[in-house]
Formats: sequence, structure tokens, C-alpha cells
Amino acid sequence: MTTCIKTAFRLTRRPRSVPRARSALHAVLVGWSAGDELLHTAELVLSELFTNALGVPVPSDRQVGVRIGYSEADGLLRVEVSNAGTGQPKVRHPAWDETEGRGLWLVEALSYRWA
Repeated sequence: MTTCIKTAFRLTRRPRSVPRARSALHAVLVGWSAGDELLHTAELVLSELFTNALGVPVPSDRQVGVRIGYSEADGLLRVEVSNAGTGQPKVRHPAWDETEGRGLWLVEALSYRWA
């Protein structure tokens, strides 16, 4: 993907940073004239990825990084969330009565590609 416009920011590793990340993403995408569907999907994907990053055991002084890139040529949005942890997140397929474990499944379902 050839990224035409991009931005990045870091936030503290706290649950209250999730809505802050969504707000920052919202402001960026509105500034880039992204449509409502893309905006809402991106907010959900970012929320799930950021929340997942909070669960990774890393030193408490580490922040969560967010990078956003948008290619006007092909209409693709790239949302990256990073932390100081090792390894790759894995999609779970929880039982119907489990209350957690669906975040990355949603990311996979709503994304063109993810890893």
C-alpha cells in the first residue's frame, strides 16, 4: 500500500487511553475526509487492537504506539498498534457463553488483512 498521508502517536498503557486513541483516530480521519463507514469500522478495529495491547505483560512505563496511514489512491486505511511485548496476537474462537476473546475475531472480520 502506498501511503499518501500518515500520522502516529503514543498513549499510556491504561484503559482510559482506549477512548483517547479512538478520539485521536476520529479527528485524523475526519481531517482526511474519510467516510462514516470507514470511520466507524476504524474506531472499532483500533479499540480492539489497543485493548488487546493493554493485556500484554510489559514494563509499566512502556506506552502503546498507534500509526495510521491512508492511501487515497486505493482507499485503504492502515491502523497499527504496537507495544513492547513479544510475539503475535492470535485470534480466538470462544464458546458462545464466554465473555471475552472476540476482539481479534472482530478485527479479522472487519479488516482486509491483518497480522
